[in-house]
Amino acid sequence: MKDAKREICTSASVRDEPGQPHLLGHRRQFLHLAAGTAALPALARIASAQGYPSRPVRVLVPVAPGGQTDILARMVAHRLSDSLGKQFYVENVPGAGSNIGIGRAAQAARDGYTILFVDHIAFTGNPTLYKKVPYDPVGDFEPVAIAATTMQVLAVHPSVPAQTVQELVALIRDAPDKYSYSSAGVGTGAHLTGELFRTSLKLDPCLSGLHIHLPVLAHLIQAGCILS
Repeated sequence: MKDAKREICTSASVRDEPGQPHLLGHRRQFLHLAAGTAALPALARIASAQGYPSRPVRVLVPVAPGGQTDILARMVAHRLSDSLGKQFYVENVPGAGSNIGIGRAAQAARDGYTILFVDHIAFTGNPTLYKKVPYDPVGDFEPVAIAATTMQVLAVHPSVPAQTVQELVALIRDAPDKYSYSSAGVGTGAHLTGELFRTSLKLDPCLSGLHIHLPVLAHLIQAGCILS
């Protein structure tokens, strides 16, 4: 019924330490690697000439397996592994609205062998949503590229008799205790989209947010919850 764009981006793990100028080449290379799969064969030759990577590269994803960020990270990691001849492997570190995983990436060795693959809402928004986060999005990381642009979609179970947003809002106001929306956690894109929907249509306090993990998603869909 309604959608909103959001971006998923990749970042090299951390800024370079003073006296480590060789990492600048790594960042530039990652920028080209993330620019598009069509260029991967040529980029593989460039990487081979530079001797990078010489060992496996960790792709740190600060959400649970199975979501769109995780799936995209695995697709990119697979193509990079094939093209560069070294394994790019995904490590999922979910929790605290992505803060735990992002914080771990910020603490990684500054050697160019950790990439953070993160939803930009969590990465840039969390410092304004939480009193304290374990990273500095400007000082700790170098941006690489936007890997994908995705949509936030408002959907309901087929049993819900609403064909438009207006009809859905009317149903919620008539039976506020019957409906809720789901998201992956506080500060995530789905949560913020749900809050925007709730407040802009003056549903407060009728519609409450329910923060879930993927294993219980199917049950909530069957129960008729609103998904954003």
